[in-house]
Amino acid sequence: MFRKKIGKAACAAAVMAFVMAAGAPAAFAAEQYDPVQGGEITIEKYLVMDEGTVTPAVTFSFSIEAGTALSSDETDGTDDEASLEIFSGGDTSRVTGTPTIGQAVFAANQEQYSEALPSENSAIQNDDDGDGTVNTDGVVLGDGKVYSRSPITIDFSGVTFNEPGVYRYVVTELETAADANGQQMQGGIAFDDDLTRTLDVYVEDDGAGTLAVVGYVLHNSDGAALDYDGANIDESGYKADGFQNAYSSKDLLVGKHVTGNQASRDEYFEITVTLTGSVPGSCCFVNLDHADLLTGVNGASTEAHDNTADLEAVYTYIPSGSTVPVKYEGTVGGTEADPTGTVDGETVALTKAYQIVFDSSGSATAVFWLKGGSDQYIVIEGLPYGTDYTVSENASTMKSEGYTDTIDNADDSKTTDEASFTTSGCIGDEDIADTQNNDEYDSSRAQLSDASNRVDVDIVNKRSGVIPTGIFVSCGAGLAALAAGGAGIVFMKTKKRAKA
Repeated sequence: MFRKKIGKAACAAAVMAFVMAAGAPAAFAAEQYDPVQGGEITIEKYLVMDEGTVTPAVTFSFSIEAGTALSSDETDGTDDEASLEIFSGGDTSRVTGTPTIGQAVFAANQEQYSEALPSENSAIQNDDDGDGTVNTDGVVLGDGKVYSRSPITIDFSGVTFNEPGVYRYVVTELETAADANGQQMQGGIAFDDDLTRTLDVYVEDDGAGTLAVVGYVLHNSDGAALDYDGANIDESGYKADGFQNAYSSKDLLVGKHVTGNQASRDEYFEITVTLTGSVPGSCCFVNLDHADLLTGVNGASTEAHDNTADLEAVYTYIPSGSTVPVKYEGTVGGTEADPTGTVDGETVALTKAYQIVFDSSGSATAVFWLKGGSDQYIVIEGLPYGTDYTVSENASTMKSEGYTDTIDNADDSKTTDEASFTTSGCIGDEDIADTQNNDEYDSSRAQLSDASNRVDVDIVNKRSGVIPTGIFVSCGAGLAALAAGGAGIVFMKTKKRAKA
């Protein structure tokens, strides 16, 4: 009897336990994920310019905000996998915190590259096919173009994710380009037609109930999510690694010429170039190959002038595997004719060059002395669009010496006052060089930049004198006449003596 009661009680307890167990969720199902914190990543900013143009001191800014959620019906999966739902980075039920984004900062004379380098971007899959080969920068370069790059840091350390999923953000480049003073640049920068990129953050369960941020993918579409292994990446234009802008510039050539039978062809003439509205704290190379660094003393030129006096001397070298000169910052050795430097423990050959440097207002002035009889000229390379220039001669000297002035300037915005020996204009897209001057003045110009990428300002001074006719004759002709007359007199006298 006692056994029966115990058996019935045990059975009832077992049934009750089963019922309770069946009605309650499993213990592991009641647990929640520990939120996972995001990390810090970088994307790239590319600034493309003409070879020979110095990278400007400029800063670009960006914003990042939550993207739009998409259901799995609104996205496209691969052939063998279901479409992925996309969650907004602003979904507060799954995400806590907001990411921050930094600026892209370029320095004057920053290193440039003529070919795409291996990518340092951590927001893309740098090894798509897993063969260990890292992708190169996604920059697009045309003929004669180079680029500089600057990382943009996106910080997710203040963001936590509570569930597995793909979380979407939108990165936008602001149409601002700040100079060294923090002021908006007036010209020179051409922004991308598409200022936005989509950034997807991939959070997964590692199989042991732990969340992990496994990757970040930047792309040009706000559509489907991508399988992080690359299976759904369209290499033809889907994936991105940053933003690319163009820095537009032109060269300014200033030439000097003299004509007329009284023009001094060995005289050096003073020419002042004034530049305003350029990029503060930046600089441009000045090509002095077709002028004298130090002018001579001869004829009408009674003193020597230094054409580098208003310029900054720098040394450049070409890094191994590159074709683009880089400014050298170390100690210069070797000789004046063959300077050398040390880079990463290796001796490199240096080239001395000259730059015109813009002050904090984006202005610069330089005086050059050019010999008109030799058709000398200088070239200021890579002036950004929007730079105003004025080229003028010393009017008082030119007038006192009896010269008149003609100025050839192909600038579509030019203003010329030949009476004051001055011309001015603004560097822009429509300006072109006067190609006929290549042959008329100096054939070496054909070796310079494309005429469409150069503005030529040629100053032609004339000084002539007209000798009145009927009063004076040339010395040679007078002597000939005198000799002929003298011979006639002698002949006549001889004849008279013979008759006598």
